[in-house]
Amino acid sequence: MQNNTHASSGVMRLLHRLLGAGLLAMASLWIGGFQSACAQESEADVLVAEAILARADQQYEKALQLLKEALTLSPNHVEAMYYMGVVLLDQNKLAQAEDILKRALELAPDDLSIIFQLGVVYFSQERYDEAEPLLTRVFEERPTTNNVGYYVGYIRYQHGDLQGALQAFQRGASTDPRIIQLTRLYSGLALAGLGLPEKAADELAEAMRLRTVSPLIGPADRLRDTLVAARKTEKRFSGQIQVGAFYDTNVPVVPLSTGNPLIEQLRSQDANSPGLLVAAHLNYAWLRHGSLESTVNYSFFQTYNADLPALNVQNHLGGINAFFRGLIRAMPVQTGAQFSFDNTTIGGNQLLGRFSVSAFGTVVESAQHLTTVQGRVQIKDFEDADLSFVTNPTVRKALEADFRTATNWMLGITHLIRFEGGKHLLRGGVQFDTDAAIGSNFDYTGYRIQAGAVYTLPWQNIRLRYDYDVHFRNYHQPNTRFSRTGLLAIGASPSVKQKVTEHNHVVRVEKPLSSNMILALDWQGTFSRSNLDILFNFDRHLVTSSVTWIF
Repeated sequence: MQNNTHASSGVMRLLHRLLGAGLLAMASLWIGGFQSACAQESEADVLVAEAILARADQQYEKALQLLKEALTLSPNHVEAMYYMGVVLLDQNKLAQAEDILKRALELAPDDLSIIFQLGVVYFSQERYDEAEPLLTRVFEERPTTNNVGYYVGYIRYQHGDLQGALQAFQRGASTDPRIIQLTRLYSGLALAGLGLPEKAADELAEAMRLRTVSPLIGPADRLRDTLVAARKTEKRFSGQIQVGAFYDTNVPVVPLSTGNPLIEQLRSQDANSPGLLVAAHLNYAWLRHGSLESTVNYSFFQTYNADLPALNVQNHLGGINAFFRGLIRAMPVQTGAQFSFDNTTIGGNQLLGRFSVSAFGTVVESAQHLTTVQGRVQIKDFEDADLSFVTNPTVRKALEADFRTATNWMLGITHLIRFEGGKHLLRGGVQFDTDAAIGSNFDYTGYRIQAGAVYTLPWQNIRLRYDYDVHFRNYHQPNTRFSRTGLLAIGASPSVKQKVTEHNHVVRVEKPLSSNMILALDWQGTFSRSNLDILFNFDRHLVTSSVTWIF
């Protein structure tokens, strides 16, 4: 796979030099003679020009002889060395080509043509680690150099950088039908690896359209058919079931001790309990059309607190999702939207129903970096008290201040960094949200900072995970129930706007038991602090051991 586009440009360049040399010779003759070194250089230029024409006619031995004569006359003639390397590369004499091109590169270290040809020599010898920096430099400075996009893309593909490979394939250029076909083939393989089978099939179909007599056609046919068939037969129904046991240190979310009699009375009650949990998630892809897919899903969650069964939590969630996969400038993107409804009960009594509509966009900037932007609107319908019997407007307003029913608006961005093909991860993000609540005591604006990491141990595929977020909430109105020291006195005017900082930590250790069974141990810690510490400061620890079956 050599580059064969330099003959005409080399001839023109040398003709200019010969013209200049001829004019110099005429001037020297008029003056009375010219130096021997100039004559040798001019004669070497003539020999190189003749060698370029001989190579264009595929007279390689003649070209080599002419170039050797040129180097005898001018040992440091860079162009003679360069074209000798090109001719030797044409003849597949890679070791000799490497030697002469290295000599040329020492004399002209910034000549991209020499750098490119030496990179091609290394590429042809499958010395990809040595070829990559040379070819990448040419690609970055002259991306349309004939075939360089394929060379760089192929090396990136071999190194597992599928997105980088795709970018090189798409930016590069070639006039060689075989290279064009190879570029299409490996573009299809890269797209398949990036989870875009439809676009991969399109690339392979395009590769087959460029039908030259090539052994690639058969494999490309079969690979294209395999990708299409795999997409058609990919299972539509999936799910997982989780069972586990836990210990919760603060099931009723009792506040921290403040010395206040009311708080101490609350703290005298039992707060911790062992328990069991059951969870399930089912997903069905009901629509698949090209890059568009839509799924429906259902989730169930149930806890049983052995010592506090009145606080058992049950949640049902159903939703429908739609998302689209594509490419923007060789970067895989996925956009989507989701509608869901979930209902939560505590001890069998209705607590909360939520309608949520969200949209997101994810772009994979590189093999390591991934960014997601998400927006959500959520209507939270709490089982607030029935005030239909309250006729006094002042009393009614005071009671409504504790109503938690609200509309929540959220916008956030998350960035993920992957290492070793996703074995290790780092995550960071920020979210901004606001609750437009009926009750003034629950109306707030806040923001959340998120961070996380995943590390896969080198044995047993054990994964360690840590997630952290801190949620800052600033409430809009003075709290009508509490002051900084206790309950607000009757008739006193509210004066303190609540501020809450809530820290959440999750540590997880998981070990695969098989291809579809995972054993996990989790610790969750929640630590809430408020400037109204009488009721809103609390700590909670939850330790869970569970087994998940994925199907």
